[in-house]
Amino acid sequence: MIPHTDELAAAATTGPPCLLSLADLPDGHALRRPDVGSPQWWSWVEQTGTPLIQQWVPGRDVITFLLRDAWPGAPAVLADIGGMGGHQDPMDNAMERVPGTDVLWCAFDTDDQWRGSYSFLPMEPGATLPDTSDPDWPEQRRPWWLAAMRSRVRDPNNGVTIDTGRGPAVSVGSASRAPRQKVWTVDHGQQPEIARLTWRSSVLDNERSIWVQQAPGVGEPVLVVVSDGQRWVDGLGATGALAELHARSTLPPTTYVFVDSLDHETRGRELPCHPDYWPALVDEALPLVAEVAPVTSVAGRTLVNGQSFGGLAAVYAGLTLPERFGNVVCQSGSFWWPDVDRWPIDGEAEQPSSLQQRVRAGELPAAGGGARFWLSAGDGEGDMSRLGREMTEALLGAGLSAEFEEYAGGHDWACWRGGLTDALTRILPEL
Repeated sequence: MIPHTDELAAAATTGPPCLLSLADLPDGHALRRPDVGSPQWWSWVEQTGTPLIQQWVPGRDVITFLLRDAWPGAPAVLADIGGMGGHQDPMDNAMERVPGTDVLWCAFDTDDQWRGSYSFLPMEPGATLPDTSDPDWPEQRRPWWLAAMRSRVRDPNNGVTIDTGRGPAVSVGSASRAPRQKVWTVDHGQQPEIARLTWRSSVLDNERSIWVQQAPGVGEPVLVVVSDGQRWVDGLGATGALAELHARSTLPPTTYVFVDSLDHETRGRELPCHPDYWPALVDEALPLVAEVAPVTSVAGRTLVNGQSFGGLAAVYAGLTLPERFGNVVCQSGSFWWPDVDRWPIDGEAEQPSSLQQRVRAGELPAAGGGARFWLSAGDGEGDMSRLGREMTEALLGAGLSAEFEEYAGGHDWACWRGGLTDALTRILPEL
C-alpha cells in the first residue's frame, strides 16, 4: 500500500464512494509513474492484479480500475461498478484515458470494507450517449443500460468473478478490509444433492421450479425460503456455499427452499406486495416441499429472505402472514415501490400507498403479528439505504423487533451473498 500524504489525508472523505481525479491521486500512484502505459508498466499491472487497492486514511481506500483500450472507435468505455457511479448519467461511469497511452482508468475513495461486482462496457462505434436532460430519459434509462450491458467484458487482470445466472460472469473487487465471504470463495468440490420440484399454481396461474436443499445440523429443524431461487442455485452456487456454512458452523438442520421468480415481468408483478403470492406459496408450494424434506409449521423457526423486490416481498410476508413467517431477512428492499417518482419502474403503480405508509397507518402488521425483521442496504445505493432506515423505524414504531445495517457496497449480488450467510450464522442458532 502507498502511504498517504498530509494533503491526501485532508482531502479524504467519509461515506459513499467518491470519484477521484488524476490530481487527487497520491505521489507514487501507478498512474503517476513515468513509464505509465509502457509494456513494462502493463506487465506490472498484470502481475499485481486489479483493481489496485491503496491506503487513503484509516478506514478509507483508493480503488483504481484499469483497462487496456482495445476499442479505439468507441465513443466511451463505461465502468459499471457496484455501488460506484450509479446509472443516472452514463458519463458518470466513463473511464478516462491517460494522455498519449492506451490506459483507461477510474478511481474512487471508498470505505475499506467495500465489495462490488463490476464490468467494462465499450460502446459501439458510432453510438451516441443519451441526453439525460430529456424528460423521457427516466423511462429510457433501463433499456439503454440493458443494451449497453450486452457488450460488457470482465477485467482481464482480475480472476475473481461472480455469476448471477443472467449473462456472462462479471469481476469482483474488494477493498482492503472487505468481509471475507469464505464460504463463497472456497472450492466446494462435489455439490450437495438437491431436489428440483415443479410448482404449478392455480392461484397465480403459472408454474415454476423450486429447489430444495437439506443441510445437516444440531437441534430442531428450521425452514428458510429464498426468493430469486434460480439466481442463487444456477448462478451463485448457493447450495455449495450453504453446505460449507453448515460444515463450519453450529447451525440447526435446515431445509432451504429456493423459489424461481420466472421472468422480469412476473417478478415485478408478484414480489411487490402481491396479496396472493405468499398464501399461494404456503398452500401450494410448501406441501410439495414437505414430500421430500422436513417443513416446520412453527413461524418462529421459519425465515424468509429476499433482495430488492424480493426484500420488499419478504417484509410483506412477515407483516401479512406472521403466523407462518416469523423471521425476515430483507436485503436492499425496494421500499420506493410503488412511487415512480422515487425510482423509475415499468408500468404504473398498482397500490396507492407504500408498505411503509401502511405500517405507519396501522394497517399492518396483521393481527397477532410478531415477526422479527433484519434489514440492510448499501451506502452506494442512494435512497435505498435511507428508505430502509425509514422502514425499520416504521416497524419499530409498530412495536415489532427490527434492525437495520448499512454495508459498504451497492445493489449487488457480490454483497448480498455474504450478507445472507452472515445473517444465517447469526440468526439460525437463536431459532
